[in-house]
Amino acid sequence: RQPMRDGIKGLLVGLFVAGPAGAASQDEAALRACMQANVPAAVRVNRFEMTTVTDGVSETLGGTLYMHGNDERRALTLQIDQPSHLDGSAFLFLERKQGEQMFVYLSAMNRVRQINGAAMDGQFFGSALRYSDIRQAFGMVGGSTMQMLPDAQYDGAPARAVRLKLPPEEASADDDSTLLIDAAHCVPLRLQVERKGTVLREFSGLRADLAEDEGRWYLRRGRMRDHERKAETEIVLGELRGFDDIPMIVFSRGEFHRARFGKK
Repeated sequence: RQPMRDGIKGLLVGLFVAGPAGAASQDEAALRACMQANVPAAVRVNRFEMTTVTDGVSETLGGTLYMHGNDERRALTLQIDQPSHLDGSAFLFLERKQGEQMFVYLSAMNRVRQINGAAMDGQFFGSALRYSDIRQAFGMVGGSTMQMLPDAQYDGAPARAVRLKLPPEEASADDDSTLLIDAAHCVPLRLQVERKGTVLREFSGLRADLAEDEGRWYLRRGRMRDHERKAETEIVLGELRGFDDIPMIVFSRGEFHRARFGKK
């Protein structure tokens, strides 16, 4: 393994990189390629934390994150060690050309459960994010329809605007997602999820939190607001390393919840 130079890296550099199924316009393809250039093929985040505040009560979800991607397969694993009642729990997202699969392991129940259908709209370990937000946040939206919108301004700078529509079989197919991407660095800074004109959830980051390392741009922190639940989650990353190879047990449906490499 050859680690990249240490430093704080951004979790959400990979938003919507996968793009829609079928042929993309030249503009879409160029935008996805620019975002993809910010994402190493294999990543380990030694520490991530998601702090959610609901009705004045705060709780932090923490652990280790792994991502791996190529033309045939994209995968994401979260191994959780905080809070104590979720220690040992894990989450797995797999995307292949033939389809997607999402799994969650709750240590207290000692079983793996697949997430699909109506469960996609469920809370992600009690945070302001939904499972459907997670699949979008890491670019795993291959079956969605992508529409380029007129360019916009965000946080005092030019931004590319994109609308994303989930396929009709999804439980949240009535939702429309609008994304603003920093035009200079190809890093997503704002995601807004609406249903029939009502804003349900909104992720946002600031240009002040953009940074560069070895030619890759990233966002060091961001905030998700769930207007329905009146909850807010701040996502912060610690050290991130890129690797030439990550043990594939981390992305195995049968073994991902037993692969506790994050303590190393």
